[in-house]
Amino acid sequence: MLKKWTALVLTAVMALTVFVGCEAPTPQEDAVKTYLEAVRDGNTELMRVADGYTTRDIDFDFARQVIEKKRKKAKIKILSSTETGTDTYTVEASITFFDLLDAHQEEVARQLDAESQQPSDGVSSDSGQSAPTDETSSAASSSAGAAGESTSHLSEEEINEAFLKVYEDCDKKTSYKLTFKVVKVGEDYNVDVSECLDEVNALYTCNLESVL
Repeated sequence: MLKKWTALVLTAVMALTVFVGCEAPTPQEDAVKTYLEAVRDGNTELMRVADGYTTRDIDFDFARQVIEKKRKKAKIKILSSTETGTDTYTVEASITFFDLLDAHQEEVARQLDAESQQPSDGVSSDSGQSAPTDETSSAASSSAGAAGESTSHLSEEEINEAFLKVYEDCDKKTSYKLTFKVVKVGEDYNVDVSECLDEVNALYTCNLESVL
């Protein structure tokens, strides 16, 4: 009986020690965490509440779902909170997310390389064959003109599928340290993201904001 009582007391003391040692997040820290979670989850309505935010939509519809799936695995951590004036605070946070930019660029380079290996229409690699007729040349020119600037032999669907695969397989992660200004207005804590919009957009698009 005594052993059980001692064990209960020790458990209670340990629980109290842990409780006291873990400080509850401040309201300004909660505001920043809520905002970053909104970015991670794609909650644009909640993101617009933050002062200084401009909406950045993902333009590639075919990639929207895979980007959202990768983004939702982002890790958020509040690093520090400092009171800088009356009802004003500076909050530092870190965010780690899947970075798809290198994978995207590598796939672009791969497709361009594959495209350059394709033989040109109407031109034979055998020097013994005769030159193409005017009719053949005209047909090749018409084909190239219809394709516009692209000479790719892949359909748009095939190109998109290739990009989706590299996005899915990408496991590179990037960490940012973000600094937010938080201002208390009445009972609300407004997050000013005007000085870190580039990083916010990087998170929102898994670093594809420069190519979307």
